[in-house]
Amino acid sequence: MRAGYRFGALEDVWVISDDSTFDSQECDLEEALTHIWGRGIGSILSCVPGKLAYFEGEEVTRLLER
Repeated sequence: MRAGYRFGALEDVWVISDDSTFDSQECDLEEALTHIWGRGIGSILSCVPGKLAYFEGEEVTRLLER
């Protein structure tokens, strides 16, 4: 089982990102993580709307859980 899924993440996530080529689209979770991981661009992956999200910024990453 992939790490994000143990928290209940869906296979497809909604992306909000400073990267305009990737912003405002639905994407496979692993593809989205591969695209933003370690790049230091502001990005949020909505993994379960209103309940679970992943945030990555310039200096911090967080798993946001409600």
